[in-house]
Amino acid sequence: ADASGGANASKDSSNDDSSSSLIATLQVGIYFALWYLFNIAYNIYNKQALNVLDYPWTVATIQMATGILYFVPLWILGLRKA
Repeated sequence: ADASGGANASKDSSNDDSSSSLIATLQVGIYFALWYLFNIAYNIYNKQALNVLDYPWTVATIQMATGILYFVPLWILGLRKA
């Protein structure tokens, strides 16, 4: 009885490993899909911004400054790891 219990436990462990591997793979795929979709939206937004304001360096500088003003305090306060 002990030997069959061990075999079943090993099968359950194998099932858990394969299901967690599948979940990890799906999670990475979802992250790539979201990154791709957000990247498309960001590019469309930039195109629209540059159609209104034809100063690409100014738009880029404003976007970078906004990001710096948002993330630097988070890093300094330790709310987000660098």
